[in-house]
Amino acid sequence: MKQFKKILFISLTTICIVLFGVNCQGIAQLHSAQKSLLDSLHRVDTTQMKSAFLMRIHQYIQTKPNVKSFILQCFYVYEDRGILSNGVTINNDIFLIMPAFQCAFEGGEWSIDDVYPNHYFLMNDKIIFVCSRWDACFQQQNARKIYEKLVPTPKILYGNVAAFIMVEHKQDRASFLTDFKKINLEPLTKLRIPVKFEPPKP
Repeated sequence: MKQFKKILFISLTTICIVLFGVNCQGIAQLHSAQKSLLDSLHRVDTTQMKSAFLMRIHQYIQTKPNVKSFILQCFYVYEDRGILSNGVTINNDIFLIMPAFQCAFEGGEWSIDDVYPNHYFLMNDKIIFVCSRWDACFQQQNARKIYEKLVPTPKILYGNVAAFIMVEHKQDRASFLTDFKKINLEPLTKLRIPVKFEPPKP
């Protein structure tokens, strides 16, 4: 009986080790394939990015543990008078971050753009695709092929899954916007009111 238990224990241990090795090998192959695809894109140097902005991105992706890739895009706010603004004032910008999905860059009804991203960075093994109008200068066939391989599903996103981050230009400050549709969005740091110069009286 003891001999049987010993053999059973050794057999189960061996199976576990084999399965663990196969799993590790599969993960390594997956990471290798992913890295090979990403090598064709331009990696953003996050050491030069504002720490406050990176912290907000990190906070957001932590709320989506099952999502492997995201889209980061400068967000354009259209005011009711038809004035195009990509921020609150000239000192701030608004960025949108959301899970990546298949039809995001096909230019259709469910798309957010018509140009596939050629830039990215990694955070906690998550891929952050960085959108820019500069991407229009690159060949789209390669960018589209890579994106579709790295983002297999879903094809369309439903529900309120995006977040909006306001970044201040001259300061290391960033915050989430709870209501970006408000016309009079408050900037992180308000502009100083210029003081009227009055010359001294003789």
